[in-house]
Amino acid sequence: MRQVFYVSVSTAEDGFTDLEGILEQSRHNNALDGVTGLLWSDGRRFMQVLEGPEHSVRPTFARI
Repeated sequence: MRQVFYVSVSTAEDGFTDLEGILEQSRHNNALDGVTGLLWSDGRRFMQVLEGPEHSVRPTFARI
């Protein structure tokens, strides 16, 4: 089992991001990869925890 915690800031020009789109894509990709976690955002800053098998978490984090 592998767990990764990170914080990031949006690079969108207006500072805000399409949260619904990110959440929808994340749920889809995470289900395929067997990864679970937590995603929090205020629209500009993100905090995420990814958890699952190392062979899944590592490429998921690299993709993000």
